[in-house]
Amino acid sequence: MNPTSTRNNPLTLPYSLLPYYPYYPTIITIFAPMVSMTKHSLKKLETLSKELGYTVRYEKGNFQSGYCLVESRRVAIVNKFFDTEGRINVLLDILSNYRAGKESPQLSEPSEKLWKELKPFLGIKDPEEE
Repeated sequence: MNPTSTRNNPLTLPYSLLPYYPYYPTIITIFAPMVSMTKHSLKKLETLSKELGYTVRYEKGNFQSGYCLVESRRVAIVNKFFDTEGRINVLLDILSNYRAGKESPQLSEPSEKLWKELKPFLGIKDPEEE
């Protein structure tokens, strides 16, 4: 491929040409290279999200995915029609908005490792760094 070509480069494609989720920031996928776009990675992110206090739900409909507070509980709503890559991008986007409370959550060892790898790419700093 010609290095100057902009074809198939997600940073230069207009949002209207991106498949399945034209509004979606593709920059997360580019800056989080340790997350492969597989069902196994999706499962890891779902587990991490649950351990961080989110309830992950997959719903049908014509809507943008995201998270909301329902009676002070964090609920992540993911569009059921998204493919694996879209679901991973939604969860990464939701996790990029995570801010820990006074007490840090108890994470399992695999989730702790994944969280430490993801935090710099998601722009999350520890409370003592802020």
